[in-house]
Amino acid sequence: MPQKTFDKSSKWLVEHHGNAILYLGGMPNPRRWRARPAEVVQPARLPDGLLEVILPGQKKPDYCLVEIATYPEKRILQQALDDLALTYLHLRVLPDLLVLVLAPKGGYRVAGRYEVQSKF
Repeated sequence: MPQKTFDKSSKWLVEHHGNAILYLGGMPNPRRWRARPAEVVQPARLPDGLLEVILPGQKKPDYCLVEIATYPEKRILQQALDDLALTYLHLRVLPDLLVLVLAPKGGYRVAGRYEVQSKF
């Protein structure tokens, strides 16, 4: 009998025994938990642009994700991280990132580094 490509039992386990899975992962006893749809879709959160670049001497392309902002705002870094994550999931390659600020006025400057940490 041929095996199915996707095993649906993992969804059932998460939906019905999420607390046990969290326990196995070393998470402290949660006060509450609930299963959410695993099919995450964000149609409104798409990158501004993605360039496929082949440099001299290369056979395979590199990718450059482009985020364009009118003004330098704090939300640009989070938006760029979201775009990088979506692009990585699609291409399975982490692209370079280019943030283009059209009117760099005011005191805020977009940092060259952004870090996100898990709570655990």
